[in-house]
Amino acid sequence: MLKWWWVAGPAAILMAMAALQAYWLRQLHASKAQERESYLQRATFLFAAELDHRLSLVEAQFQEAGADPRRLQGTWHGLKTPELVEAIWLVDPANRDTATKLSVDSLVTLPLDRDLRAWLYGAGALRGFPPLLLGSGTMEETIVAVVWNREYFGQTFLPWCFSRALPRPTDFHYNLINAASGESLLGEADLVADGSSHFYPQTRFASPWRINDPETWDNPRFAPDTAALHFESNGALRLETRLAAGSLGAIERRQRLRDGLPALLSLVFLALAFAAFYTYLRRAKALSQQQAAMMAAFSHELRTPLATIGMAGENLADATIKDEDKVRAYGRLITQESGRLGTMVMQVLQYSKLFGKGIQAHHAHADVAASLAQVERELTLLLEGKRCKLRIECRDTPPSVAIEPEALHTILRNLISNAIKFGPSERTVEIAVVPGVQQRREGLNIHVTDHGFGIPKRERRRVYEQFYRGDRARKDQIQGTGLGLSLVRKLVQNARGRIHHQSDEHRGTTFTVWLPQPQDPIS
Repeated sequence: MLKWWWVAGPAAILMAMAALQAYWLRQLHASKAQERESYLQRATFLFAAELDHRLSLVEAQFQEAGADPRRLQGTWHGLKTPELVEAIWLVDPANRDTATKLSVDSLVTLPLDRDLRAWLYGAGALRGFPPLLLGSGTMEETIVAVVWNREYFGQTFLPWCFSRALPRPTDFHYNLINAASGESLLGEADLVADGSSHFYPQTRFASPWRINDPETWDNPRFAPDTAALHFESNGALRLETRLAAGSLGAIERRQRLRDGLPALLSLVFLALAFAAFYTYLRRAKALSQQQAAMMAAFSHELRTPLATIGMAGENLADATIKDEDKVRAYGRLITQESGRLGTMVMQVLQYSKLFGKGIQAHHAHADVAASLAQVERELTLLLEGKRCKLRIECRDTPPSVAIEPEALHTILRNLISNAIKFGPSERTVEIAVVPGVQQRREGLNIHVTDHGFGIPKRERRRVYEQFYRGDRARKDQIQGTGLGLSLVRKLVQNARGRIHHQSDEHRGTTFTVWLPQPQDPIS
């Protein structure tokens, strides 16, 4: 394993960077949110002040006219925007059921308006657009009630005040709310920011005839998620504004996402880079260990046959062996060990060609039956040593496949020798050759079944790795270099074939190689 600090060190650095970025972004967003809140609050206050100033001018003009109908009509005509007022009611304290209604050019006595009655006497819910009530506050005095033109007030007067009060009015939306009922007077539903505490105070509407004392409508405090900027106020009207971009909470979430995404991506990129680097180190170390193990095994494999050949040759040269049967046995031993050496050298040469510059695929012919017979002869001593038998079945099969004879020989020798070595003694290794089709191409399936130990699950995905040798091979010191199956798969792939295996730890392993027939086109 790699040192623990290869993981802990970079991980600690990444965590520290993430914490610093999160802290910095949180402080930045808090500062921006406070700035937007202050901007909205200041804009709302300026708007309320401007609107209050304009309405105060109108109130002063009507206050100067008193309760005289003629002077009230003259004042009305003299307003810069007469359309701002819809009607004026004169309510006589001696008769509370009827009142005098002034229009611009007429004077008529009518039943008292229902909404106006609610404002004066507390006879119902305080709904609608509140009128301006003028008087000294005594019950004996005539009350002058100025009723605003709601349509003109909402469509013309308020936008005009809005544009005068704010340097960038397009950043805001506004609304007017009846503070008592919560009713939107402009048809809007967004309740966002309260106006200043002195905006349109209720003292302008305080009627001496109300049953109860003037009510106080307290608004909730500021709520960041809805961008509501509320002040406690005694106003009968509540001015509410909001940022055109949405609520403060929504703006902050969008800002956090926009600012946090690059930071998150940078951390993810660093984490992926570290993971890739760490994986590369682990693989490089594993490959180095496998190569070292392979060299050790290869050196051992070389020393054993060389020592055997040297000992047998020395005994023969000294003429210490005179019995003809023993001489022949020594000859077979030298032949066997020299064959081992030749096989090892051939594997290394093939490996260097395949995984170096590579071997190009050719249209070739190889006889499967003949190659199996040759491999069986070469492995006679190995079979005798393990007391195993080969059972070969290849009846009624095409005689050849599209692969170089040397490559087919290497494939079969590696698979069959492995089947003999990786298992107990006194077994039968089965080789079955049957026709098979892969992707609409005709060919032969070669099944090699060992009835041996089987491959553990944790090792099955690694059997084709270069230099890899399983636990049993190392523990039982089974001959091999770790190149055989890797070489077999590469040779099969070069011939446009397929290889796979099935294994059971209790029943053994079957390797299946499919190779195309020579008549099939090979692209």
